[in-house]
Amino acid sequence: MVNEVSMNPNERRQTFDALIEQHLPLRPVKLRMLMELRESIAEARKKGASYEVIRSYLCKTAVNVSADTVARFCHQVLEEPQGKRSKGKRKARNPRANGTSATNLLKQKRPTSLPPTRYQAPSGPRIVDPKNL
Repeated sequence: MVNEVSMNPNERRQTFDALIEQHLPLRPVKLRMLMELRESIAEARKKGASYEVIRSYLCKTAVNVSADTVARFCHQVLEEPQGKRSKGKRKARNPRANGTSATNLLKQKRPTSLPPTRYQAPSGPRIVDPKNL
């Protein structure tokens, strides 16, 4: 190692910059394996292979990943556009976007003049008939 005390600030900066230039990002093992097969995965996607099919091919080549990992890889690394979400997974709309607040929406949905429809027990004490005991 270089003696830190003898280095002037310019030398420290140059040494640090040289180390940063040599640095390679640490990637998870699975991502590194997928990066090695990047072109092949891109070609399979161009041919219309699904993520599940690509996953099964990868498993045959000793790269065990899930179809979700393949999909994430394709979206992030190969920069494929993500599909649209289904109706069930859409984000909730902001109620204030159309000028109404959440409390106003609740007031609109609640009927105030309808009587309760559930059975209500009569008030007062319960009296038991001793003959039925």
